[in-house]
Amino acid sequence: MHRTLFQRLQELTLAGQENARISATVVAEADSAFGLLEPSLADYAAAWAGRHPPGPPPVPRPWRQG
Repeated sequence: MHRTLFQRLQELTLAGQENARISATVVAEADSAFGLLEPSLADYAAAWAGRHPPGPPPVPRPWRQG
């Protein structure tokens, strides 16, 4: 998503659009894109709350402790 929005921002900039118009366009397109993802991902983190996802256990990172 980030790359797509960044690419769109570059396209509009190179096309000579004004900053306010670029901002309005990219914000509207980002809202639309995230709106499409939201129904699928809305409860993803809640589904894994307190559990680790399937797969190997997390790698210990002692430098992050304490």
